[in-house]
Amino acid sequence: MTIVADHLETRPYVLGDSFTVADAHLSWALRLLTYGGVELGQWPALVAYFDRMQERPTIKAAIALERELLKTLPPRRLSRAAASS
Repeated sequence: MTIVADHLETRPYVLGDSFTVADAHLSWALRLLTYGGVELGQWPALVAYFDRMQERPTIKAAIALERELLKTLPPRRLSRAAASS
């Protein structure tokens, strides 16, 4: 994460001055990390980038769609291994 954070300290987007699919993917990956309990605060450049990406209309629309799709999935069950521990 440090390499990505360092990269984004001098660039507004992953590949320079324009939003690309790389930014959409990194935004999604950072979102998953936050769900997984990874605290992005140790990388201020990532926090700033993530906040900017979350304000983009296309990212907002993708998040809204993902939330709706998740509602259609059956509840997750624990695997046998997890249930027996």
